[in-house]
Amino acid sequence: MDRSKLRALMNTRRVGLQFEHLEPRCVLSVTPPLAFDTAFSGDGQLSSSGLTQDLAVGTDGSVFVVGLTTSSPFDFQVRKYTPSGSVDNSFGGGVVTTDFQGSSDRAYSVAIQGDGKLLVAGSAVVDGVQQPAVVRYLTNGDLDTSFGDGGKRLIELPTSAEAEGVGVQSTGKIVVLGNRFELTRLNEDGSLDESFGNAGTAVAPGSFLRAGTFEVLLDDAVLIVGTRFGGNSSSSIAVARVLADGDLDTNFSSNGVASINVPGEFDGGLDATEQSDGAILV
Repeated sequence: MDRSKLRALMNTRRVGLQFEHLEPRCVLSVTPPLAFDTAFSGDGQLSSSGLTQDLAVGTDGSVFVVGLTTSSPFDFQVRKYTPSGSVDNSFGGGVVTTDFQGSSDRAYSVAIQGDGKLLVAGSAVVDGVQQPAVVRYLTNGDLDTSFGDGGKRLIELPTSAEAEGVGVQSTGKIVVLGNRFELTRLNEDGSLDESFGNAGTAVAPGSFLRAGTFEVLLDDAVLIVGTRFGGNSSSSIAVARVLADGDLDTNFSSNGVASINVPGEFDGGLDATEQSDGAILV
């Protein structure tokens, strides 16, 4: 498949820690000027079972779709498709599910390492407590037992209950975004990198912050976007910039976190990117 074509994920919207609705979603492949790419799954559309949250496209055009199973207790679910939209059976028969301890587990984000291994982040309920969770898979869909505890890694944070994003820096270090604007860095084996931020975690200042997503920049700094909730049922767009060593970038806004208000009471950031000139689009 031509990688210049745009793939869009019709995602589930979440409010706070609750799902607004739960239903299977589909992947679309679109060619400019916004015509369905019939070379992908016959009509440019691909529906899959499970509750889809994120996707990633490999260097060969393969598509990884992550989310959770449709029945409770939920588990991580990863599906792999070929560039033409067919099920890729070389990856665990096309679909892989992962459970932590028999409770509700939800996958929200996916990233592909340079060696082709797959990182999936979300949340897991362990001993009745919801925690950020990361799983790493080999290219054949098996758990990578060299990572964490048999391929799985739970992250203990004081406030976050889930991981909203996962990414890889140029050094191979793994960064995981907590839902309260905490950024944790792991070594390649899944152990905590205590040289990053404060003993492994960088925390954006301020309260009532809800992270949406993030981007690892070319200099290994991290751009985080989300929402700051205020009084009187109002909210604003929140953007934070964290340097590669885990310090907040104090050259960005006054303390590394910017709040943006646009006309209307309810504002929130869903995505952001940094341009080559350093300007940020939200």
